[in-house]
Amino acid sequence: MSICDPKFVSIIVPVFNNAEFLPICLSSIFNQTYPHFELILIDDGSVDNTPLVIAQYAKLDPRIITIRNERNKGLVFTLNRGIEIARYEFICRMDSDDIMLPNRLEAQINFMLDHPGIHVLGGAAELFEGDKTLRVVRHPQAPEIVHFSMFFNCCIVHPTVMFRREVFNHVKYEESLSHVEDLHLWLRIISETKFKIANMHAVVIKLRKHSQNVSHTNRDTQKENAISIPKKHLEEITGTSIDAGVIQCAMFPITTTSNNVEPATYFLLEKAVDLFEQLNSWFHKKGLFTVTEKDNIKEECNKRIGQLVTIAMKRYPQFATSLWTRWLRLNPKAQLLQLLMNLNVQESEGSEKKAIAQEESKDKNTPPIKSTSKRGVCVIAFSKDRAFQLKEYLRTFYEFIATRSVDTRIHINVIYKASSPRFEQSYQKLKNTFPGVNFIEELSMSHQLQQMLKSTDCEYVLFGVDDVLWFQDFDLKTAVQELENNPQVFCYHLKLHPFVNFCHPANSATTVPPFYSSLNPLTKVESELPKSVFWERSKGNYDWNYVWELCATLYRKHDVNIIIDELKERFGEFEGLGHPNRLEVSGNRVGADIYKQKPFSGCPSIPLLCVITVNRVQSVCVNRIYDEEAID
Repeated sequence: MSICDPKFVSIIVPVFNNAEFLPICLSSIFNQTYPHFELILIDDGSVDNTPLVIAQYAKLDPRIITIRNERNKGLVFTLNRGIEIARYEFICRMDSDDIMLPNRLEAQINFMLDHPGIHVLGGAAELFEGDKTLRVVRHPQAPEIVHFSMFFNCCIVHPTVMFRREVFNHVKYEESLSHVEDLHLWLRIISETKFKIANMHAVVIKLRKHSQNVSHTNRDTQKENAISIPKKHLEEITGTSIDAGVIQCAMFPITTTSNNVEPATYFLLEKAVDLFEQLNSWFHKKGLFTVTEKDNIKEECNKRIGQLVTIAMKRYPQFATSLWTRWLRLNPKAQLLQLLMNLNVQESEGSEKKAIAQEESKDKNTPPIKSTSKRGVCVIAFSKDRAFQLKEYLRTFYEFIATRSVDTRIHINVIYKASSPRFEQSYQKLKNTFPGVNFIEELSMSHQLQQMLKSTDCEYVLFGVDDVLWFQDFDLKTAVQELENNPQVFCYHLKLHPFVNFCHPANSATTVPPFYSSLNPLTKVESELPKSVFWERSKGNYDWNYVWELCATLYRKHDVNIIIDELKERFGEFEGLGHPNRLEVSGNRVGADIYKQKPFSGCPSIPLLCVITVNRVQSVCVNRIYDEEAID
């Protein structure tokens, strides 16, 4: 949006006894890169020099509208009064002791115009005290995660918010709920309307911390209402009475006291799991979000349930079987654990050590992959605390893929993270086992990933994860040639094959699209399968319409850079690229033009790999560690 095509905004600034900081706040508003606003200054019965400051500024700028409450009415009354007076399509919140970043209005208005389905928009806030920056408060950005999380944590910074005016045709701030008026408003919007709430990744204000902050002066009231208000809304949603302890358990399953750490009781853990499942079901029935967004809510729900189950397994193992079983049903991949837990570990221990020792000896003699071909593939594999699984990924990749791809230059890179010295030791052993692999300890994944892509001379990128096992010979030249010969194909999924008809994470059958043996001309597969098949993503669902996938998919490096640039612009470095899961999830949220320009994907006609993961239970089941006993 250009400045010559203005969309006016009403800025509401309530003030009470704040003559000290008000001039700095007002200066930050008048220094905005977006000038089309009215500023509604409401003096809530101040008894210091605030009226004088307001009068001085009002003389200087006609955009200022001044109002005074004859006596102190409180923030909620004052906000509602300002909203009634506001004239424009967008309404912006601001506290009189905070500072707007210069481009706040422009950034938020542009976002609202680009996303007409968003009605309430917050942003990140930089907390400061005096001259010292304390930290940046940044909440989830995606609307579906904001909505789900709001019941357990107020995940929008009130002074950062910009509203569409129509929101207040349906809801208002509740005057009986001072000090937590914002949380009640957000939950009413989520529970009673079809409006969506989101956050920008960018910092939009500097939020001042001082002794007169509401969070300081009314801390006890805020804590109490942070439980009681979500409790009220959750009871209305579920149609049942909910103990406040269950809400607190869902928010803080482990409560730290001055004396010790007190885990929640098993009863509360079980009821909190019930609550998460009920809320997930409610969001799926409400019809506000897309299938993908509902899947994201389910993922967030399962993650929170996993935390509760972990505590239950550790603290109450004699009771936790039923919770464990329920959680496994929510996470079909994790059912592998049931098989692992039923194995007779003692009987297999000796043979396992022997096999490991043999593989160690064999792998140490594995030479780096060499080729004089101009065709290059940069493999980027992600691993955290799972060196044992990573070893099998690398071993099987060498055996079934690398040694069969003699006409392709392959550079293997691993971005790994170790949460303890023992895990770090296991990765160090892997470095010795696979000297041809470039191991990079994750310090700043966003920066390291971009540097890796910038420095490689390979034209193609194959993403991978440590829970993949390759079991079928395959020449990467086949996949590379398919991308070279078919510009309308965006990616080549090595994980898929034409017989995939069930999506385990969704626990649902898939819509398998029609397959083509050629796109030039468009030729449907009739009987005998060719080496590769192609399909139009919009004709399938789940895996068949999952365009950005980091498990085992080949992309053109040029296309990867385009997606990463869009992720950085839309979600920011941390939320878009800061973790492999964020990188994948965010990549499927963007509406990249390149996805539309290249609507086809490809895959081999035979299965090449299987995925075996215990992602959600790392704190329950200790990951395999390399140690001297294991390789004797």
